Amino acid sequence: MSTGVCNLASFNLPMFVKKENNKFVFDFEKFGDVVYWGIRFLDNVNDVSTTPLPEYDAAVKSKRRIGLGVMGLGSLHFMLGMKYGSAESLQFIEKLYKLKSEKELLASSEIGKEKGSFEAFDSAKYFDSYWWKNLRISDEVKKQIELNGTMRNSHQSMNAPTGNTGIYAKNVSGGIEPIFSQGYSRWSTVIDSIQMELMASGLKYPDVRKQEWFETEHFKFATRGNEQILKGSFNDKNYEIDKNRGLTVENPVYDYGWKFVLENYTPEQIESMTTDGIFATAQNLEVEDHTNVLEIIAHYTNQSNSKTINVPNDYPYDKFKDIYMKAYDAGIKGITTYRDGTMTAVLEVSDKSKEQNPEPFQEHNAPKRPESLECDIHQVKIKGEAWSIFVGLMDGKPYEIMGGKSSFVNISKKIVKGHLVKNSKKVGANKSIYDLHYGDDDAPTIIKDVVRTFENPTEGEFSRMVSLALRHGSPVQYIVEQLQKDEEGDLYSFSKVLSRVLKTYIKTGLKVTGKTCPECGSDKLIYIDGCCSCSKCFWQKCS
Repeated sequence: MSTGVCNLASFNLPMFVKKENNKFVFDFEKFGDVVYWGIRFLDNVNDVSTTPLPEYDAAVKSKRRIGLGVMGLGSLHFMLGMKYGSAESLQFIEKLYKLKSEKELLASSEIGKEKGSFEAFDSAKYFDSYWWKNLRISDEVKKQIELNGTMRNSHQSMNAPTGNTGIYAKNVSGGIEPIFSQGYSRWSTVIDSIQMELMASGLKYPDVRKQEWFETEHFKFATRGNEQILKGSFNDKNYEIDKNRGLTVENPVYDYGWKFVLENYTPEQIESMTTDGIFATAQNLEVEDHTNVLEIIAHYTNQSNSKTINVPNDYPYDKFKDIYMKAYDAGIKGITTYRDGTMTAVLEVSDKSKEQNPEPFQEHNAPKRPESLECDIHQVKIKGEAWSIFVGLMDGKPYEIMGGKSSFVNISKKIVKGHLVKNSKKVGANKSIYDLHYGDDDAPTIIKDVVRTFENPTEGEFSRMVSLALRHGSPVQYIVEQLQKDEEGDLYSFSKVLSRVLKTYIKTGLKVTGKTCPECGSDKLIYIDGCCSCSKCFWQKCS
Protein backbone atom coordinates (compact mmCIF):
# COMPACT_ATOMS: atom_id res chain seq x y z
CA MET A 1 0.00 0.00 0.00
CA SER A 2 1.43 3.37 -1.04
CA THR A 3 0.37 6.23 1.21
CA GLY A 4 1.73 9.20 3.10
CA VAL A 5 1.04 11.79 5.77
CA CYS A 6 0.58 15.56 5.64
CA ASN A 7 3.08 17.47 7.77
CA LEU A 8 3.15 21.07 6.53
CA ALA A 9 3.98 24.58 7.71
CA SER A 10 4.04 28.00 6.05
CA PHE A 11 6.15 31.08 6.76
CA ASN A 12 4.49 34.49 6.83
CA LEU A 13 6.65 36.47 4.38
CA PRO A 14 5.46 39.98 5.42
CA MET A 15 7.01 39.35 8.85
CA PHE A 16 10.48 39.42 7.24
CA VAL A 17 10.18 43.02 6.02
CA LYS A 18 12.49 45.52 7.69
CA LYS A 19 13.40 49.15 7.15
CA GLU A 20 16.95 49.85 6.03
CA ASN A 21 18.30 53.23 4.91
CA ASN A 22 14.77 54.62 4.87
CA LYS A 23 13.57 51.84 2.55
CA PHE A 24 11.59 48.68 3.16
CA VAL A 25 13.58 45.55 2.27
CA PHE A 26 13.35 41.79 2.79
CA ASP A 27 15.52 40.23 5.50
CA PHE A 28 17.03 37.29 3.60
CA GLU A 29 19.42 36.38 6.43
CA LYS A 30 16.62 36.01 8.97
CA PHE A 31 14.47 34.11 6.46
CA GLY A 32 17.27 31.65 5.73
CA ASP A 33 17.80 30.95 9.43
CA VAL A 34 14.08 30.37 10.02
CA VAL A 35 13.82 27.99 7.05
CA TYR A 36 16.81 25.97 8.35
CA TRP A 37 15.22 25.56 11.79
CA GLY A 38 11.79 25.03 10.27
CA ILE A 39 13.03 21.78 8.71
CA ARG A 40 14.20 20.50 12.10
CA PHE A 41 10.88 21.55 13.63
CA LEU A 42 8.78 19.63 11.10
CA ASP A 43 11.06 16.60 11.27
CA ASN A 44 10.51 16.52 15.05
CA VAL A 45 6.74 16.70 14.45
CA ASN A 46 7.05 13.35 12.64
CA ASP A 47 8.57 11.84 15.79
CA VAL A 48 6.01 13.13 18.29
CA SER A 49 2.87 12.57 16.19
CA THR A 50 0.68 9.50 16.30
CA THR A 51 -1.10 8.02 13.27
CA PRO A 52 -4.48 6.25 13.07
CA LEU A 53 -3.27 3.38 10.86
CA PRO A 54 -0.05 1.32 10.79
CA GLU A 55 0.31 2.11 7.06
CA TYR A 56 0.68 5.79 7.92
CA ASP A 57 3.23 5.03 10.62
CA ALA A 58 5.22 2.99 8.11
CA ALA A 59 5.07 5.86 5.59
CA VAL A 60 6.47 8.30 8.16
CA LYS A 61 9.46 6.05 8.82
CA SER A 62 9.97 5.14 5.17
CA LYS A 63 9.81 8.70 3.76
CA ARG A 64 9.69 11.22 6.64
CA ARG A 65 8.02 13.57 4.14
CA ILE A 66 7.57 17.18 5.31
CA GLY A 67 6.65 20.41 3.54
CA LEU A 68 7.70 24.00 4.21
CA GLY A 69 5.83 26.70 2.30
CA VAL A 70 5.09 30.40 2.41
CA MET A 71 2.12 32.72 2.56
CA GLY A 72 1.73 36.43 1.91
CA LEU A 73 3.82 36.59 -1.28
CA GLY A 74 1.31 38.98 -2.85
CA SER A 75 1.11 41.17 0.27
CA LEU A 76 4.91 41.23 0.36
CA HIS A 77 5.03 42.66 -3.18
CA PHE A 78 2.82 45.59 -2.16
CA MET A 79 4.95 46.23 0.94
CA LEU A 80 8.19 46.28 -1.06
CA GLY A 81 6.71 48.28 -3.94
CA MET A 82 7.07 45.54 -6.59
CA LYS A 83 4.55 44.49 -9.21
CA TYR A 84 3.82 40.78 -8.98
CA GLY A 85 5.32 38.98 -12.00
CA SER A 86 7.46 41.93 -13.18
CA ALA A 87 11.14 41.49 -14.04
CA GLU A 88 12.09 42.81 -10.60
CA SER A 89 9.58 40.44 -9.00
CA LEU A 90 10.94 37.39 -10.84
CA GLN A 91 14.51 38.22 -9.81
CA PHE A 92 13.39 38.58 -6.20
CA ILE A 93 11.44 35.29 -6.25
CA GLU A 94 14.40 33.47 -7.83
CA LYS A 95 16.67 34.69 -5.01
CA LEU A 96 14.09 33.90 -2.34
CA TYR A 97 13.34 30.36 -3.48
CA LYS A 98 16.95 29.48 -4.26
CA LEU A 99 17.81 30.41 -0.68
CA LYS A 100 14.80 28.52 0.66
CA SER A 101 15.72 25.37 -1.28
CA GLU A 102 19.38 25.51 -0.21
CA LYS A 103 18.49 25.89 3.47
CA GLU A 104 15.84 23.14 3.33
CA LEU A 105 18.07 20.57 1.67
CA LEU A 106 21.15 21.42 3.72
CA ALA A 107 19.20 21.20 6.98
CA SER A 108 17.62 17.87 5.99
CA SER A 109 21.05 16.52 5.00
CA GLU A 110 22.66 17.57 8.28
CA ILE A 111 19.80 16.14 10.37
CA GLY A 112 20.18 12.94 8.34
CA LYS A 113 23.87 12.87 9.24
CA GLU A 114 22.93 13.34 12.90
CA LYS A 115 19.88 11.06 13.17
CA GLY A 116 19.88 8.94 10.02
CA SER A 117 18.27 9.26 6.59
CA PHE A 118 14.69 8.23 5.72
CA GLU A 119 14.49 4.45 5.32
CA ALA A 120 13.97 4.46 1.53
CA PHE A 121 16.94 6.74 0.89
CA ASP A 122 19.44 5.55 -1.74
CA SER A 123 22.25 8.09 -2.03
CA ALA A 124 23.46 6.87 -5.44
CA LYS A 125 20.02 7.17 -7.02
CA TYR A 126 19.15 10.38 -5.17
CA PHE A 127 22.23 12.34 -6.26
CA ASP A 128 22.11 10.93 -9.79
CA SER A 129 18.50 11.97 -10.42
CA TYR A 130 17.50 14.43 -13.15
CA TRP A 131 15.97 16.71 -10.52
CA TRP A 132 19.14 16.90 -8.41
CA LYS A 133 21.48 17.43 -11.33
CA ASN A 134 19.37 20.26 -12.76
CA LEU A 135 18.46 21.99 -9.49
CA ARG A 136 19.79 25.59 -9.60
CA ILE A 137 21.21 25.79 -6.09
CA SER A 138 24.84 26.77 -5.50
CA ASP A 139 27.58 24.26 -6.28
CA GLU A 140 28.99 24.80 -2.81
CA VAL A 141 25.75 23.71 -1.12
CA LYS A 142 25.37 20.75 -3.50
CA LYS A 143 28.89 19.54 -2.79
CA GLN A 144 28.37 19.81 0.97
CA ILE A 145 25.15 17.77 0.79
CA GLU A 146 26.74 15.13 -1.45
CA LEU A 147 29.70 14.96 0.92
CA ASN A 148 27.30 14.32 3.81
CA GLY A 149 25.68 11.59 1.71
CA THR A 150 22.53 11.71 3.84
CA MET A 151 18.96 13.07 3.64
CA ARG A 152 16.52 12.98 6.55
CA ASN A 153 13.38 13.70 4.53
CA SER A 154 12.30 12.44 1.11
CA HIS A 155 10.66 15.86 0.39
CA GLN A 156 10.99 19.21 2.14
CA SER A 157 8.99 21.88 0.33
CA MET A 158 5.51 22.73 -0.92
CA ASN A 159 3.18 25.77 -1.13
CA ALA A 160 -0.35 25.38 0.24
CA PRO A 161 -3.30 27.76 -0.37
CA THR A 162 -3.19 29.03 3.29
CA GLY A 163 -6.64 30.60 2.95
CA ASN A 164 -7.71 30.31 6.58
CA THR A 165 -4.13 30.58 7.89
CA GLY A 166 -3.68 33.83 5.99
CA ILE A 167 -6.79 35.28 7.65
CA TYR A 168 -5.44 34.39 11.09
CA ALA A 169 -2.19 36.17 10.17
CA LYS A 170 -4.05 39.50 9.88
CA ASN A 171 -5.26 38.71 6.36
CA VAL A 172 -2.11 38.28 4.31
CA SER A 173 -2.54 37.02 0.75
CA GLY A 174 -2.89 33.28 0.32
CA GLY A 175 0.22 31.17 -0.34
CA ILE A 176 2.13 32.25 -3.44
CA GLU A 177 -0.87 34.04 -4.98
CA PRO A 178 -0.95 37.75 -5.80
CA ILE A 179 -3.26 39.93 -3.75
CA PHE A 180 -6.82 39.11 -4.75
CA SER A 181 -7.93 42.72 -4.25
CA GLN A 182 -6.97 45.60 -1.96
CA GLY A 183 -10.43 45.40 -0.44
CA TYR A 184 -12.99 42.72 -1.10
CA SER A 185 -15.84 40.69 0.32
CA ARG A 186 -15.22 37.24 1.77
CA TRP A 187 -18.22 34.90 1.87
CA SER A 188 -18.01 32.51 4.81
CA THR A 189 -20.35 29.83 6.12
CA VAL A 190 -22.45 30.93 9.10
CA ILE A 191 -21.84 28.56 12.03
CA ASP A 192 -24.78 26.80 13.67
CA SER A 193 -24.79 28.88 16.87
CA ILE A 194 -24.98 32.12 14.89
CA GLN A 195 -27.68 30.64 12.66
CA MET A 196 -29.77 29.94 15.76
CA GLU A 197 -29.34 33.54 16.92
CA LEU A 198 -30.37 34.84 13.49
CA MET A 199 -33.48 32.65 13.44
CA ALA A 200 -34.38 33.85 16.94
CA SER A 201 -34.04 37.43 15.66
CA GLY A 202 -36.51 36.72 12.85
CA LEU A 203 -34.38 35.75 9.85
CA LYS A 204 -36.29 33.24 7.72
CA TYR A 205 -34.50 30.99 5.26
CA PRO A 206 -34.54 27.39 3.98
CA ASP A 207 -32.27 24.73 5.47
CA VAL A 208 -30.45 23.07 2.57
CA ARG A 209 -29.44 20.20 4.84
CA LYS A 210 -33.13 19.30 4.94
CA GLN A 211 -33.37 19.60 1.15
CA GLU A 212 -35.33 22.86 1.51
CA TRP A 213 -35.11 25.35 -1.35
CA PHE A 214 -37.62 28.21 -1.52
CA GLU A 215 -37.92 32.00 -1.27
CA THR A 216 -38.77 33.78 1.97
CA GLU A 217 -39.46 37.38 2.91
CA HIS A 218 -35.70 37.81 3.40
CA PHE A 219 -34.29 35.71 0.54
CA LYS A 220 -35.06 35.80 -3.19
CA PHE A 221 -33.74 33.65 -6.03
CA ALA A 222 -30.73 35.00 -7.92
CA THR A 223 -27.88 33.55 -9.96
CA ARG A 224 -24.14 33.53 -9.48
CA GLY A 225 -22.39 32.25 -12.57
CA ASN A 226 -24.50 29.33 -13.74
CA GLU A 227 -25.74 28.44 -10.26
CA GLN A 228 -29.05 29.41 -8.68
CA ILE A 229 -28.68 30.89 -5.21
CA LEU A 230 -30.84 32.70 -2.66
CA LYS A 231 -29.79 36.26 -1.86
CA GLY A 232 -30.92 38.63 0.86
CA SER A 233 -29.99 41.00 3.67
CA PHE A 234 -30.81 41.19 7.37
CA ASN A 235 -29.71 43.68 10.04
CA ASP A 236 -27.36 45.50 7.63
CA LYS A 237 -25.52 42.32 6.55
CA ASN A 238 -25.70 40.57 3.19
CA TYR A 239 -26.37 36.84 3.06
CA GLU A 240 -26.43 34.18 0.37
CA ILE A 241 -27.53 30.55 0.35
CA ASP A 242 -26.18 27.98 -2.06
CA LYS A 243 -26.91 24.27 -2.15
CA ASN A 244 -23.36 23.27 -1.18
CA ARG A 245 -22.51 25.58 1.71
CA GLY A 246 -25.91 26.63 2.98
CA LEU A 247 -26.13 30.05 4.65
CA THR A 248 -23.13 32.31 4.02
CA VAL A 249 -22.45 35.88 5.10
CA GLU A 250 -20.51 38.66 3.39
CA ASN A 251 -17.60 40.08 5.39
CA PRO A 252 -15.57 43.10 4.25
CA VAL A 253 -11.85 42.28 4.19
CA TYR A 254 -8.77 44.43 3.72
CA ASP A 255 -5.42 42.94 2.67
CA TYR A 256 -2.49 43.25 5.11
CA GLY A 257 -0.14 44.49 2.40
CA TRP A 258 -2.48 47.29 1.37
CA LYS A 259 -2.94 48.38 4.99
CA PHE A 260 0.85 48.49 5.27
CA VAL A 261 1.03 50.71 2.18
CA LEU A 262 -1.55 53.15 3.59
CA GLU A 263 0.31 53.34 6.90
CA ASN A 264 3.89 53.62 5.62
CA TYR A 265 3.87 55.39 2.26
CA THR A 266 2.97 58.99 1.50
CA PRO A 267 0.03 59.85 -0.79
CA GLU A 268 2.55 60.99 -3.40
CA GLN A 269 4.39 57.65 -3.25
CA ILE A 270 1.12 55.71 -3.46
CA GLU A 271 0.04 57.76 -6.48
CA SER A 272 3.37 57.14 -8.19
CA MET A 273 3.29 53.40 -7.49
CA THR A 274 -0.30 53.22 -8.71
CA THR A 275 0.71 54.92 -11.96
CA ASP A 276 3.55 52.39 -12.34
CA GLY A 277 1.12 49.48 -11.94
CA ILE A 278 2.69 48.26 -8.68
CA PHE A 279 -0.67 47.50 -7.10
CA ALA A 280 -1.84 45.05 -9.75
CA THR A 281 -4.07 42.30 -8.34
CA ALA A 282 -5.22 38.85 -9.40
CA GLN A 283 -8.03 40.53 -11.32
CA ASN A 284 -5.84 42.52 -13.71
CA LEU A 285 -2.54 40.65 -13.98
CA GLU A 286 -1.65 39.01 -17.27
CA VAL A 287 -1.66 35.21 -17.52
CA GLU A 288 2.11 35.31 -18.08
CA ASP A 289 2.60 37.08 -14.75
CA HIS A 290 1.10 34.06 -12.99
CA THR A 291 2.90 31.37 -15.00
CA ASN A 292 6.32 33.08 -14.86
CA VAL A 293 6.14 33.22 -11.08
CA LEU A 294 5.02 29.61 -10.81
CA GLU A 295 7.74 28.37 -13.19
CA ILE A 296 10.43 29.66 -10.83
CA ILE A 297 8.76 28.43 -7.64
CA ALA A 298 8.00 24.99 -9.13
CA HIS A 299 11.66 24.50 -10.00
CA TYR A 300 12.76 24.90 -6.37
CA THR A 301 9.82 23.04 -4.81
CA ASN A 302 9.90 19.24 -4.67
CA GLN A 303 6.19 18.83 -3.96
CA SER A 304 3.07 20.59 -5.20
CA ASN A 305 2.19 24.28 -5.39
CA SER A 306 -1.29 25.70 -5.01
CA LYS A 307 -1.60 28.37 -7.72
CA THR A 308 -4.65 29.79 -9.50
CA ILE A 309 -4.66 31.83 -12.69
CA ASN A 310 -7.61 34.22 -12.85
CA VAL A 311 -8.97 34.77 -16.35
CA PRO A 312 -11.90 36.92 -17.56
CA ASN A 313 -15.25 35.30 -18.21
CA ASP A 314 -14.89 35.80 -21.97
CA TYR A 315 -11.33 34.39 -22.19
CA PRO A 316 -11.02 32.49 -25.55
CA TYR A 317 -10.87 28.69 -25.35
CA ASP A 318 -7.68 28.40 -27.46
CA LYS A 319 -5.82 30.79 -25.16
CA PHE A 320 -7.30 28.97 -22.17
CA LYS A 321 -5.92 25.68 -23.50
CA ASP A 322 -2.51 27.27 -24.09
CA ILE A 323 -2.17 28.02 -20.37
CA TYR A 324 -1.96 24.29 -19.62
CA MET A 325 0.34 23.50 -22.53
CA LYS A 326 2.78 26.25 -21.59
CA ALA A 327 2.71 25.13 -17.96
CA TYR A 328 3.54 21.59 -19.05
CA ASP A 329 6.40 22.80 -21.26
CA ALA A 330 7.76 24.84 -18.33
CA GLY A 331 7.93 21.75 -16.11
CA ILE A 332 5.10 22.87 -13.85
CA LYS A 333 3.51 19.84 -12.14
CA GLY A 334 0.01 21.28 -11.78
CA ILE A 335 -1.96 24.47 -12.27
CA THR A 336 -5.49 25.74 -11.65
CA THR A 337 -7.51 28.29 -13.61
CA TYR A 338 -10.57 30.21 -12.54
CA ARG A 339 -12.88 31.81 -15.09
CA ASP A 340 -14.53 34.84 -13.49
CA GLY A 341 -18.18 34.40 -12.53
CA THR A 342 -18.48 30.65 -13.15
CA MET A 343 -19.27 29.50 -9.59
CA THR A 344 -20.42 30.75 -6.20
CA ALA A 345 -17.87 33.02 -4.63
CA VAL A 346 -15.64 32.73 -1.61
CA LEU A 347 -13.83 35.99 -2.41
CA GLU A 348 -15.57 38.72 -4.34
CA VAL A 349 -14.33 42.14 -5.42
CA SER A 350 -16.66 44.83 -4.19
CA ASP A 351 -17.45 48.15 -5.80
CA LYS A 352 -16.54 49.60 -2.40
CA SER A 353 -12.93 48.49 -2.72
CA LYS A 354 -11.66 51.51 -4.69
CA GLU A 355 -8.76 52.58 -2.61
CA GLN A 356 -7.58 56.03 -3.53
CA ASN A 357 -8.73 59.17 -1.78
CA PRO A 358 -10.33 61.80 -4.02
CA GLU A 359 -8.73 65.05 -5.00
CA PRO A 360 -9.37 67.91 -2.56
CA PHE A 361 -12.87 69.28 -3.09
CA GLN A 362 -13.17 72.09 -5.56
CA GLU A 363 -16.55 73.68 -6.20
CA HIS A 364 -17.84 73.21 -9.72
CA ASN A 365 -21.13 73.51 -11.55
CA ALA A 366 -23.56 70.76 -10.64
CA PRO A 367 -24.48 68.39 -13.46
CA LYS A 368 -27.96 69.05 -14.78
CA ARG A 369 -30.59 66.94 -13.08
CA PRO A 370 -32.61 64.70 -15.41
CA GLU A 371 -36.37 64.58 -15.02
CA SER A 372 -36.15 61.21 -13.28
CA LEU A 373 -33.40 59.86 -11.01
CA GLU A 374 -33.05 56.31 -9.78
CA CYS A 375 -33.05 56.32 -5.99
CA ASP A 376 -32.22 54.01 -3.09
CA ILE A 377 -34.88 53.74 -0.40
CA HIS A 378 -33.43 53.41 3.10
CA GLN A 379 -35.54 52.67 6.17
CA VAL A 380 -33.57 53.08 9.38
CA LYS A 381 -34.18 53.52 13.09
CA ILE A 382 -32.54 55.97 15.47
CA LYS A 383 -33.36 55.47 19.16
CA GLY A 384 -36.45 53.45 18.28
CA GLU A 385 -37.83 56.03 15.81
CA ALA A 386 -38.26 54.94 12.17
CA TRP A 387 -37.15 57.10 9.25
CA SER A 388 -37.54 56.76 5.48
CA ILE A 389 -34.73 58.32 3.44
CA PHE A 390 -34.46 58.53 -0.35
CA VAL A 391 -31.07 58.98 -2.04
CA GLY A 392 -31.18 60.03 -5.69
CA LEU A 393 -28.30 58.59 -7.71
CA MET A 394 -26.46 59.98 -10.72
CA ASP A 395 -23.83 57.71 -12.26
CA GLY A 396 -24.22 55.48 -9.22
CA LYS A 397 -23.24 58.25 -6.78
CA PRO A 398 -25.46 60.23 -4.32
CA TYR A 399 -26.81 63.34 -6.03
CA GLU A 400 -29.61 64.35 -3.67
CA ILE A 401 -31.22 63.18 -0.43
CA MET A 402 -34.65 63.71 1.14
CA GLY A 403 -37.03 62.05 3.57
CA GLY A 404 -38.36 62.09 7.10
CA LYS A 405 -40.20 60.08 9.73
CA SER A 406 -41.71 56.85 8.40
CA SER A 407 -45.04 57.57 10.10
CA PHE A 408 -45.86 59.94 7.21
CA VAL A 409 -45.46 57.27 4.51
CA ASN A 410 -46.33 53.61 4.14
CA ILE A 411 -43.57 51.87 2.18
CA SER A 412 -42.89 48.17 2.57
CA LYS A 413 -39.40 47.34 3.83
CA LYS A 414 -39.06 45.06 0.81
CA ILE A 415 -39.00 48.16 -1.44
CA VAL A 416 -35.40 49.34 -1.74
CA LYS A 417 -35.43 51.04 -5.16
CA GLY A 418 -37.53 53.75 -6.75
CA HIS A 419 -37.35 56.93 -8.83
CA LEU A 420 -37.44 60.59 -7.81
CA VAL A 421 -39.35 62.33 -10.59
CA LYS A 422 -39.33 66.09 -11.05
CA ASN A 423 -42.87 67.47 -11.12
CA SER A 424 -43.79 70.18 -13.61
CA LYS A 425 -45.19 72.29 -10.76
CA LYS A 426 -43.10 74.47 -8.47
CA VAL A 427 -43.45 75.79 -4.93
CA GLY A 428 -43.15 79.56 -5.03
CA ALA A 429 -40.74 80.90 -7.63
CA ASN A 430 -37.80 78.51 -7.43
CA LYS A 431 -38.39 75.36 -5.38
CA SER A 432 -39.02 72.27 -7.47
CA ILE A 433 -41.40 69.49 -6.47
CA TYR A 434 -40.28 65.86 -6.53
CA ASP A 435 -42.52 62.79 -6.55
CA LEU A 436 -41.39 59.36 -5.42
CA HIS A 437 -42.31 56.49 -7.78
CA TYR A 438 -41.82 52.89 -6.66
CA GLY A 439 -43.18 49.41 -7.27
CA ASP A 440 -44.63 48.35 -10.63
CA ASP A 441 -42.93 50.25 -13.48
CA ASP A 442 -46.16 50.30 -15.52
CA ALA A 443 -48.40 51.36 -12.64
CA PRO A 444 -46.09 52.66 -9.88
CA THR A 445 -47.15 53.83 -6.44
CA ILE A 446 -46.59 57.60 -6.31
CA ILE A 447 -45.95 59.80 -3.28
CA LYS A 448 -46.60 63.34 -4.43
CA ASP A 449 -44.32 66.19 -3.34
CA VAL A 450 -42.22 63.90 -1.21
CA VAL A 451 -40.44 66.69 0.72
CA ARG A 452 -43.66 68.34 1.91
CA THR A 453 -45.17 64.92 2.70
CA PHE A 454 -43.13 64.74 5.87
CA GLU A 455 -44.61 68.02 7.19
CA ASN A 456 -41.36 69.37 8.61
CA PRO A 457 -40.09 72.34 6.61
CA THR A 458 -36.93 72.60 8.72
CA GLU A 459 -35.88 69.05 7.80
CA GLY A 460 -36.79 69.78 4.19
CA GLU A 461 -34.52 72.80 4.07
CA PHE A 462 -31.76 70.83 5.79
CA SER A 463 -31.94 68.01 3.23
CA ARG A 464 -31.84 70.62 0.43
CA MET A 465 -28.57 71.99 1.82
CA VAL A 466 -27.05 68.50 2.01
CA SER A 467 -28.29 67.81 -1.54
CA LEU A 468 -26.71 71.05 -2.74
CA ALA A 469 -23.33 69.91 -1.37
CA LEU A 470 -23.73 66.50 -3.05
CA ARG A 471 -24.68 68.03 -6.41
CA HIS A 472 -21.65 70.29 -6.39
CA GLY A 473 -19.22 67.44 -5.81
CA SER A 474 -18.51 67.56 -2.08
CA PRO A 475 -17.10 64.12 -1.13
CA VAL A 476 -19.61 62.01 0.79
CA GLN A 477 -17.23 61.31 3.69
CA TYR A 478 -16.75 65.06 4.32
CA ILE A 479 -20.52 65.56 4.53
CA VAL A 480 -20.86 62.58 6.89
CA GLU A 481 -18.11 63.90 9.15
CA GLN A 482 -19.86 67.27 9.38
CA LEU A 483 -23.25 65.68 10.09
CA GLN A 484 -21.75 63.61 12.90
CA LYS A 485 -20.56 66.78 14.65
CA ASP A 486 -24.18 67.83 15.34
CA GLU A 487 -24.74 66.82 18.98
CA GLU A 488 -27.80 68.82 19.98
CA GLY A 489 -30.70 70.85 18.65
CA ASP A 490 -33.89 70.20 16.70
CA LEU A 491 -32.06 68.56 13.81
CA TYR A 492 -29.94 66.18 15.90
CA SER A 493 -31.91 63.02 15.05
CA PHE A 494 -32.34 63.94 11.39
CA SER A 495 -28.63 64.69 10.92
CA LYS A 496 -27.77 61.33 12.51
CA VAL A 497 -30.19 59.59 10.15
CA LEU A 498 -28.68 61.28 7.08
CA SER A 499 -25.19 60.45 8.37
CA ARG A 500 -26.03 56.78 8.85
CA VAL A 501 -27.52 56.53 5.35
CA LEU A 502 -24.82 58.48 3.50
CA LYS A 503 -21.92 56.63 5.14
CA THR A 504 -23.00 53.48 3.26
CA TYR A 505 -21.82 55.25 0.09
CA ILE A 506 -18.31 56.01 1.40
CA LYS A 507 -15.65 54.06 -0.48
CA THR A 508 -13.61 51.65 1.60
CA GLY A 509 -10.06 52.89 2.19
CA LEU A 510 -10.77 56.63 2.36
CA LYS A 511 -9.07 58.39 5.25
CA VAL A 512 -11.01 59.78 8.23
CA THR A 513 -10.00 63.39 8.83
CA GLY A 514 -9.67 65.21 12.13
CA LYS A 515 -9.84 62.13 14.38
CA THR A 516 -7.47 59.80 16.20
CA CYS A 517 -8.00 56.24 17.38
CA PRO A 518 -9.35 56.13 20.97
CA GLU A 519 -7.53 52.83 21.54
CA CYS A 520 -3.97 53.48 20.29
CA GLY A 521 -3.98 57.21 19.46
CA SER A 522 -3.06 56.66 15.82
CA ASP A 523 -4.30 59.01 13.13
CA LYS A 524 -4.34 56.10 10.64
CA LEU A 525 -8.14 55.98 10.55
CA ILE A 526 -9.90 54.81 7.40
CA TYR A 527 -13.42 53.97 6.34
CA ILE A 528 -14.30 50.30 5.86
CA ASP A 529 -17.88 49.86 4.62
CA GLY A 530 -18.79 53.18 6.20
CA CYS A 531 -17.33 52.35 9.61
CA CYS A 532 -14.45 54.29 11.15
CA SER A 533 -11.55 51.81 11.47
CA CYS A 534 -7.98 52.01 12.73
CA SER A 535 -5.55 50.42 10.29
CA LYS A 536 -2.94 50.13 13.06
CA CYS A 537 -4.74 48.36 15.95
CA PHE A 538 -7.95 47.40 14.04
CA TRP A 539 -10.32 49.24 16.41
CA GLN A 540 -13.63 49.93 14.68
CA LYS A 541 -16.75 51.95 15.36
CA CYS A 542 -19.96 52.13 13.35
CA SER A 543 -21.95 55.13 14.51
